[in-house]
Amino acid sequence: MGNSLHYAGTLPMKAAPGPYQTDAGGRLFGTTSVYVVDGAAFTELPAKNLTFTIMANAARIAGIVRRASE
Repeated sequence: MGNSLHYAGTLPMKAAPGPYQTDAGGRLFGTTSVYVVDGAAFTELPAKNLTFTIMANAARIAGIVRRASE
C-alpha cells in the first residue's frame, strides 16, 4: 500500500529553459499557462524524503501564478 517513490527531473527548472524544461516559476517552456509544481521540475533529488520540498515548491509557484493573475 503506497510507497515513497517520486519521479524527478523529467521537466527540470533551468535559468534559461529550452524544450521540455521549466523556468524558475515552474512554467513549461513554450507555453503561457502550463506550470509544473511537483518533483518533475527538480534538477536533482536528495537521498532522503522530499515530500515537504515538493509541497513548498508547489506553494511557491502557486503564489507566483496568483500574483500574475491579479
